[in-house]
Amino acid sequence: MTELNMEKEMKMTFNKILDKIPDYKEFMTVAELDKSSRKLAEKYESVKLINAGKSISGRPILCLKIGKGKKNALLFALPHPNEPIGSLTVEFLSQYLAENPDVTAELGYTWYLIKAVDPDGTVLNEGWFKGKFDPLKYARNYYRPPMQEQIEWTFPIKYKKLNFSNPPPETLTLMKLIDEIKPSFMFSLHNAGFCGVYWYITHDIKKIYPDLVDLVKKVNLPIHRGEPEVPYLKELHPAIYHMFGISEMYDFYEDNGLKDPQTLIECGTSSDDYLLRVTGGKGLTLVCEMPYFYDKALDNDSLSKYNRRDKMLEMFDFLKEIYEFAKLKFNSIKEYC
Repeated sequence: MTELNMEKEMKMTFNKILDKIPDYKEFMTVAELDKSSRKLAEKYESVKLINAGKSISGRPILCLKIGKGKKNALLFALPHPNEPIGSLTVEFLSQYLAENPDVTAELGYTWYLIKAVDPDGTVLNEGWFKGKFDPLKYARNYYRPPMQEQIEWTFPIKYKKLNFSNPPPETLTLMKLIDEIKPSFMFSLHNAGFCGVYWYITHDIKKIYPDLVDLVKKVNLPIHRGEPEVPYLKELHPAIYHMFGISEMYDFYEDNGLKDPQTLIECGTSSDDYLLRVTGGKGLTLVCEMPYFYDKALDNDSLSKYNRRDKMLEMFDFLKEIYEFAKLKFNSIKEYC
């Protein structure tokens, strides 16, 4: 079979998989995800359930191992606990791989799948997981830890004056797994609130970019048309950016006149950065950011009647109002926390 025919065959396989994804109407709790993993491992001999570690509160971090491929793939969801879309991705994928061993063998990977790498933080978000998604319910039940406690941004690093060496148990769990299996492919499953879809990738693989964009169009989601989240990222393709670690942030601060960038950086580096170190630059990481909700206006890239600088200043004034309001509320309950 020629390389072109193999690519066509693989695309057909992926399209068949995508067509099988359920139309999920709500998110699963940590207890439901764990129960489903245990049930899957009991049902299929080819599925192994690994207790990969424990959260800071003692909750288990479960990992499913499926397949016997020569290469290893690691997928972990909920590195940010307010981003549960990926947990459903892993839930579906684990079921599909177990039920379709021929496809699993064809893909050529041993799959390590973690549905909730931050179970403690996820439980604190479960108040908005059930029923129809509503932005107000989301806001009232939202939890996201500060950056220095986020699983995604607490991998150890020594870079110039920056020294972070205090990863939490959940990050240590990922580090141990990455050290052991040295995945060729890693997918840290994220999502965003209100935006178009965009990606981060550690290696520039141009031939896959049109397929990624076509996939998003197929499910009627908008592509991100603005600039990247931070100003120092390299765009590889519209809405696809080169992955970054904390060293890029440090260098950006330094290049713009800050003598001690580490004073503004309280966290460590990212999972992709750690994988690159462990694999000597070979391990590929992909991240996809997709929204909970969006508006057709996101597809409109015509000039606005508004001045962006003015709108940004208005936003900062609004954020200041929110901060002052929240500060009063938090100070009033501080003694009870």
